[in-house]
Amino acid sequence: MADFPHGNKEVGRRGFLALTASGATALLTGCADPRAVLILNEATDEELADTAREVGSDEEEAEVIREAAEGNGTYVGSGRVPPMRMEGSQPILYDGRYYDVQMESEKVSEDAEYVLRVEYVGDESVEGETEYDALPEADRDALSELLPPEEPEGFEGETGRLYTEDERDESVLIGDGAQTVVVEGARYTVETERGETIDRNEYVYEFEEVADSRGEYISWMREEFTFKLDDLSDDERAVVSEAVDGGYYEGGANDAFESLVERFRDHRAIRSDEWGGEWLVEYDGTVHLAELRHPPSSVE
Repeated sequence: MADFPHGNKEVGRRGFLALTASGATALLTGCADPRAVLILNEATDEELADTAREVGSDEEEAEVIREAAEGNGTYVGSGRVPPMRMEGSQPILYDGRYYDVQMESEKVSEDAEYVLRVEYVGDESVEGETEYDALPEADRDALSELLPPEEPEGFEGETGRLYTEDERDESVLIGDGAQTVVVEGARYTVETERGETIDRNEYVYEFEEVADSRGEYISWMREEFTFKLDDLSDDERAVVSEAVDGGYYEGGANDAFESLVERFRDHRAIRSDEWGGEWLVEYDGTVHLAELRHPPSSVE
């Protein structure tokens, strides 16, 4: 058994979650690296109320909730990152109301990054030139940061833009060789260079309002998330008993710990990732907030 101090209430729920989110695992200075961690603390009303993530000043996330409220609880958006971050099934608190949120994502296209190099080449017309206003919207948007310059003479500039598949198909600028664009009578050559490809996903959020008060939310949490941890083997019970008595910390996952990981993963987590998460579990008649950390291979 690794030598880890027990009964350390200083770490607490917030401290543990901060450590797991950052990938840090050394709970105290000088300790070895505990890769198998289970902590069970009695679930107080205060801690349960704190499980909801409050959406406050982030306007983009607030807009997702407002649009869902206007769209029968559903929001659909696309992009390279989710418009509202999700940590497992963690409920959301917004404007005094609590929401159960489910999010699904699906890859819908591949965006490609392009660097556009622009250079002034004079005022005389050339074969194959294109008026700026005749360009597709994506091309106009890409050049809008550079053109027109305050002083065309001698102008050179560079910018970048992500193009969707459809935008690449429509683009005049993307292709073989330089293109000439006319802006306010001045001619500019535009050369493009392709960079990395980035997946674009469609995100579907389903919102269900579950409470409009703190007390109602706490009751809902206890009913929705709690599962019983019973019928344990002697080795599993030894791990859980240690988790209740200050915390279980080991350098690696043994069979009993991996068995417990599987049991936890079979139930809905308040928040989770591949390294672990937070669950609400009833053990020996008491409801606990369980904080679990494990090597990702334990759930493969």
